[in-house]
Amino acid sequence: MPSHMNDRLLWLCLGVSLFFAVRGIVTDLRRVRDLTEIKHVEKEDKMISEGTEDALKLDTLLKLSESTSYDLRAAALRIIAERSTKGETRDLLLRDLASTDTERRSKALSAMYFLVSNRSRTDLAYSAS
Repeated sequence: MPSHMNDRLLWLCLGVSLFFAVRGIVTDLRRVRDLTEIKHVEKEDKMISEGTEDALKLDTLLKLSESTSYDLRAAALRIIAERSTKGETRDLLLRDLASTDTERRSKALSAMYFLVSNRSRTDLAYSAS
């Protein structure tokens, strides 16, 4: 009888230690998953607000669009493209496209081509999806 009692005690200790071992492994695996997770931190201090974008003059945007920095160039081209598709500027562009003056229509077609094929806008579309 005493050996049967020792077996029960042994199985109980084995079960309890197995329970804590599995629980510890699961906890460690979750900790590893949390530590290795790639977090996308927004850099809000580098982001330009909408009001700041509107305050930039066209000459400044032209200089930024000629920059050697890809990010500055893409941001300047994006702002120019967004401005040209809003309100009065869009109406003016449409009027110039329908103009009988060939030089004005040619410039409007060039501007429309720029807006449609603008590389920075397509890059933004790919990064948003």
